[in-house]
Amino acid sequence: MVIDNEYGPVIRAQSSSGAGGIVRKMSEDPQELPFIKWSWKVEDVLSDSSVSRKDGDDFAARLMISFKRRGPESENIDDNILCYVWASEEPVNTFAPNPHLKNVMTVVAAGAEEQTGRWLEISRNVVEDYRQAFSEDPGLITGVALMTDCDNTESSALAWYGPIWLSGEADGSN
Repeated sequence: MVIDNEYGPVIRAQSSSGAGGIVRKMSEDPQELPFIKWSWKVEDVLSDSSVSRKDGDDFAARLMISFKRRGPESENIDDNILCYVWASEEPVNTFAPNPHLKNVMTVVAAGAEEQTGRWLEISRNVVEDYRQAFSEDPGLITGVALMTDCDNTESSALAWYGPIWLSGEADGSN
């Protein structure tokens, strides 16, 4: 963890031809807390990243939110995951199935090289995004994860993650 002048304590994540992240498990009702808000900054976007190619499934910054799948418990299927990324090519609000995992939907939350090096504040309605991604209502939120990922493109990335919170209001207040 490092201290940044604008956001106080932040997480600094650096990767070189690898991937790493942290997870916070939880159990929250997305109908009561439908909004997630966070801040992040990347040094540079990855030029070879892509939301649709296995060899390009790398992003300098990812925020993932997992949801308990609905349906019979006997299916033994992993949680569904919305994976918000800072992309290099695709426009914001692009939704794409993850090229590796069928239970993950990638959502471009930030992009464009002109935004690199600046803090961005992102707010998303996870209930609406989940419905668009999986064509059903979400189950309980089971976790939030951060990841800086460069293993497929064998590149390097540096990102910072600021405060993250779930809220019942679009502006982030409760």
